[in-house]
Amino acid sequence: MYDFLYVDIEKVVSIYSQITGGIVEVSERSTENSNTSDNKRNYDFKIFKHNAGGTESDKESLKEVVKPHHALIKETEERLLSSNLLIDFTREKKSLRDYDFRKLLKETFCIKVKGRALIEDYERLKTISSAFPDVLDMVNRSVVSTAKNSPEYGNAIATIDAVRSEIKLEKDRNIRATKERQLKELTKKLDSYTEALSKNNGIEQWILDGMKTWIDTFLPGIVNLRIYPTTEAPDEHVFGHLKKQCFVDQNSNSLHFTYGSFPTEELTLVLLCH
Repeated sequence: MYDFLYVDIEKVVSIYSQITGGIVEVSERSTENSNTSDNKRNYDFKIFKHNAGGTESDKESLKEVVKPHHALIKETEERLLSSNLLIDFTREKKSLRDYDFRKLLKETFCIKVKGRALIEDYERLKTISSAFPDVLDMVNRSVVSTAKNSPEYGNAIATIDAVRSEIKLEKDRNIRATKERQLKELTKKLDSYTEALSKNNGIEQWILDGMKTWIDTFLPGIVNLRIYPTTEAPDEHVFGHLKKQCFVDQNSNSLHFTYGSFPTEELTLVLLCH
């Protein structure tokens, strides 16, 4: 059983047709159901006859688009393999540093590789960077709220309230002045502590703006997939560029939520060698 995340069906159909000489088409079937009912009523008023009501007709049309089944993908892969047009990198267990193997890859038509995956969705990254200041502000507010509910913060507030009460009851001017300076210092420290928690700036805005400009200029709409076949060679990977319209689930957020940018399970990629 296969769970397809991404399929370039037009490319698969083209390759299959070239190998077999056959034609795979997207067919369309239309069916129409018609229902007619007679709703006539006859009235005889002795002077004239009158037919009330009429004939009702209901029509229902159904259009069905039949696309090539995913079995076609499996068959295409098997034909590529039997025709020596596909190299299964996972079976070969070769290093990409191997000169002879790299030469073989250069001469082949397709390559199949399985391993840990890294998904680079630059449009999603741009969306995250645009919302980052608001997200950071929410995080800062959450940190401040958590701190204010802590026992330490409560003790600090209690100390300030106690000093403030002592000032109101103190008759001696000099002692009251000393306590007022103490109150001012305690309040200042607490305010500085709270302000520091609320100003975790993270990334400067010019960096976020620059990243958005860079993506819009050089990487608009780009999604890349990198497959790392072995943990023994973490610097070796196979790279493929993905088209947005070829994802089985067009909602990229759903894909990232399900698998993450660095999926923990292994994915399999079959791609053309360029």
